[in-house]
Amino acid sequence: MDREMILKMEPGRELDALVAEKVMRGTAHTYVFNNKTINGMMFQIEDGVIISRVPHYSTDISSAWEVQEKLQDYGGMVLGCYGSKNGARWFSAQTVVNGKEISVTSHTAPEAICKAALLAVLDKE
Repeated sequence: MDREMILKMEPGRELDALVAEKVMRGTAHTYVFNNKTINGMMFQIEDGVIISRVPHYSTDISSAWEVQEKLQDYGGMVLGCYGSKNGARWFSAQTVVNGKEISVTSHTAPEAICKAALLAVLDKE
């Protein structure tokens, strides 16, 4: 996955699963329990495995904040909220990885956070 593909992704479950796997270091899969399909995330722990639902990282600010906190491992993130007199607003998430500034602007803070985090991990690899 490259920068352009990440920036073109729409907020939603595909972006959430990618963040879960690449940034949060879980393994995202689709699981079927009691005839219900859920997007799940598997985390390896010392004594076994935990399976939990993939949070709505790209659409829910409280879930996106977990991503922002995880980005402390990569040097942190600066968030900005901007607006104009005509009512337009946008959000910016910025981080620096390997001396390179990564900046993502979006209509929502969760989307900007997720995409900046993915780009930071991509640059770190």
